[in-house]
Amino acid sequence: MAQDTLIGASGNVAQGTRVDKVDARVRRYNQELDRLFDVQSLPTMRLEDFLQDICCTASRMLAIARVGVWVFTEDQAAVNCLNLYSREDDCHVQGEIARGTAPPGYFDALALSRVVEVRDVRADSRTRQFTETYLRPLNIVSALSARVPTAHDLRGVICCESTGDARDWLPDEATFLASLAALIGLAFERADRARISSELEARRQKIEHQSSELAKLALVAQHAEDAVVICDKHRKIEWANPAFLNLSEYSLEEVKGKSPRDIVQGPKTNPKTNQSIAYALDGKKAIRTEILNYSKSGRAYWLELQINPVFDEFGEIERFIAVQREISERIESQARLADAVAAAERASATKSTFLAMMSHEIRTPMNGVLGMAEALSKTDLSADQSRMLGVIRDAGDLLMNVLNDVLDFSRIEAGEFALERSLFPLDEVLRRIESLHSFKAREKGIELDVRGLPRDVAQFRVGDQTRVLQILHNLVHNAIKFTSQGSVVVSCRNWHPGQGKEGLVLEVCDSGIGLNKSQLLHIFDPFFQSDASTNRKFGGSGLGLSIVKGLVDAMNGSIEAENNDAQGATFRILLPLPEANQNTDMQSSSKENSDAQILPSGISVLIAEDNEINRVVLQSMLGPAGAELYFAVDGREAVQAVQSRRFDVILMDIQMPVMDGEEALKEIRRYELENGIGPTPVVAVTANAMVHHVQRYRELGFNGYIAKPVNVAAVYQVILEQISEPERMSA
Repeated sequence: MAQDTLIGASGNVAQGTRVDKVDARVRRYNQELDRLFDVQSLPTMRLEDFLQDICCTASRMLAIARVGVWVFTEDQAAVNCLNLYSREDDCHVQGEIARGTAPPGYFDALALSRVVEVRDVRADSRTRQFTETYLRPLNIVSALSARVPTAHDLRGVICCESTGDARDWLPDEATFLASLAALIGLAFERADRARISSELEARRQKIEHQSSELAKLALVAQHAEDAVVICDKHRKIEWANPAFLNLSEYSLEEVKGKSPRDIVQGPKTNPKTNQSIAYALDGKKAIRTEILNYSKSGRAYWLELQINPVFDEFGEIERFIAVQREISERIESQARLADAVAAAERASATKSTFLAMMSHEIRTPMNGVLGMAEALSKTDLSADQSRMLGVIRDAGDLLMNVLNDVLDFSRIEAGEFALERSLFPLDEVLRRIESLHSFKAREKGIELDVRGLPRDVAQFRVGDQTRVLQILHNLVHNAIKFTSQGSVVVSCRNWHPGQGKEGLVLEVCDSGIGLNKSQLLHIFDPFFQSDASTNRKFGGSGLGLSIVKGLVDAMNGSIEAENNDAQGATFRILLPLPEANQNTDMQSSSKENSDAQILPSGISVLIAEDNEINRVVLQSMLGPAGAELYFAVDGREAVQAVQSRRFDVILMDIQMPVMDGEEALKEIRRYELENGIGPTPVVAVTANAMVHHVQRYRELGFNGYIAKPVNVAAVYQVILEQISEPERMSA
């Protein structure tokens, strides 16, 4: 820097003996300024190093304890230290903040004057706001400050802080510090230019990289099968690839500058989908959805749509990219599948309705046939009559077994049956199986070997005894049916599947005709029989094993079939039936269904039944027991009978003329409530034997349920249960 321009005020210094000293000091100042000017001009200059050099030079040349370079905060209420040199410690620090207790006049003074000279900083109005926060703690007495100018604004200040005695500042000192401030301003501007240049270069490289990537993406989008649309931040189309144009049947010129909503959406486009898209994009979020669009010719097509916002470096949306894939075929397939499911459900409902109706229509006359046969069996009959009656009962039982198989299969298939969880004796199940099938086995001349419980198998289990009995019954029945000589063996053992679980293995092994490979593959399929001759020779509906498989699956068990080494087949069932212990809190499910149970003498029973045969059947069962029987042929007569006298039990048919059983129950309960009469036990006696029927009767308030055709044991059992209820006994 030229000496005559940098410090031209030397001619104004006092004359005399002091001139030489001033000239020498000014020359030293100018030498340092020239050096510092060259330093800040170096390409390798680092701003931090340069500021340290400035502070050290000012401290040395002006004999000052502390020199700092500060920059103003945005609110102009404080200064932040870029570099502070302490001569006493010979160290540099950064990051201190000097803040006044009131709006500092110091900053206003710097804005008006290039240099601010303060002899007593704690008393001077320009600096005293910093007394408590900065000056007093550091024992600063005097200060000389020069503002750091830049091309655009007041950037900061270089401040010399004197400790000890108050100091008067010389004009050449003020000029020297102002020159240092000018050099700092030049360094700031150069650093700014370097930073801006670096940022511009980084941005240029970024743009080049983005351009390269965009070129690649454009190439991909141009040839992609999926439709791609690029919209500006106002959601107007900027570009679309050929796939979109082919799909929409528009040209690029036709869609540019327009909203996709205005072009490709039609009367059946869901407004809620548009609302969801708008909500996501307004929130600067991506969205994936399905939407119905329309082509230029009016063809409707479904899209899987993914829209992603693209952000600039400031986090603002620049544009949106939408990727679309046509899924019309998938949507149509889903619709066809939904229609097929609905049709299947309607067919299933129709089937259930048909089965319920047929069950009712078959059970109603069978109630008369089997009921009267049972009543007739208790009379004096000749041997031939007993034999013929046995044929009638066997044929009726066979018909009911077939009907029950069909209903059981329907229930399992629809998942409409519930499993009980109760305590039951396993040896009782085995005893009943032996009792049920021993006669048939002896009749065929084969041995039925129902083996007792092994010593390590617990007698009491927790599960559904009825279903376990049904599984074994079907398997043993099949085994005897397909065995002409030899034996059928039933056995059990423990099963420990792990994970703290325990269960039971049940096996039924026979020496019958065995199973071929095809039979092993399809043995559990509904209605499966090896050929027509099997049905002719052995009979049956072909549902027994399918029912067994359904029951086992429902109990979370498994079943398998295999041929024996010698002859016959073995069926093996694994059931998770845990052992019962002393903490098992449930009642035994076994019941004594013996017709030897005795009804209390003189018990009054109202029978509401429109079918005369069914009334005769119930009369033949209950009359000999000494019950007082009263009859009603429809629901209205039943209600009138209740209004005229009290009954111990009411046996109520469901389907009756004038008033059905359900409505009659409601009227009876209303009458009892209005007159403060305790509820009379009402038992539904009906041929409606489906699970949902029984559930409905319970919900309606029936106290019990008897399925037709009725048997005397079931009737006695239900009546005894009703009259033994505590509330009934106290009535």
